[in-house]
Amino acid sequence: MENITIGILTESYVISRGIQFIISKNNGLSSHIIPNSELCIKNNIVENNINLLIVSDNVFEEPKLLKLYKTDRNLNFGLIRTKQVSLNSMFEFKIDFDLFDTESIIKSKLDKYLESALNSNKLSLEDSELSKREIEILRLVALGKTNQAIAETLFISKHTVVTHRKKITAKLGIKTISGLTVYALLNSIIETYEIDELNK
Repeated sequence: MENITIGILTESYVISRGIQFIISKNNGLSSHIIPNSELCIKNNIVENNINLLIVSDNVFEEPKLLKLYKTDRNLNFGLIRTKQVSLNSMFEFKIDFDLFDTESIIKSKLDKYLESALNSNKLSLEDSELSKREIEILRLVALGKTNQAIAETLFISKHTVVTHRKKITAKLGIKTISGLTVYALLNSIIETYEIDELNK
């Protein structure tokens, strides 16, 4: 699965950090706060492999963002509404936040986005061809276990765990733990309540 990485671009550092905190706390996704300059935006999208850019309505109305919206078809957009004025209905946003959304509402909207990403990508375990042992190791990695803890749990050597992890990365094309966690969630290898219990 392609790793989902979120860029956050608002006129307020406080709003950006708040969204970033909720993203990392509830979904284990990778996110980056992006400075508001045309060069920084383009460089961050490419360097961090961002595929969802969450912007505030004030920033989105700037010409550089409107141009990016129209030209980059691989980039999805999310919106943070900071004012009561509605944007032109010709724009499609994958996530639509309101400035006054609670943490649980934001989490729910992110979960719906992940579910739609799953449906659009048609992910399946059969396509990845992970072995039963690799699925066991992926599950433990997604639950935050170290290589040593995985080795002890499965009664195998630490070296064997590392070898399996390399194979998992090669098969799925996912290099980060957060990406593997999202993959495990989307493919029902782990459940969201298990992640929630880790964060308590």
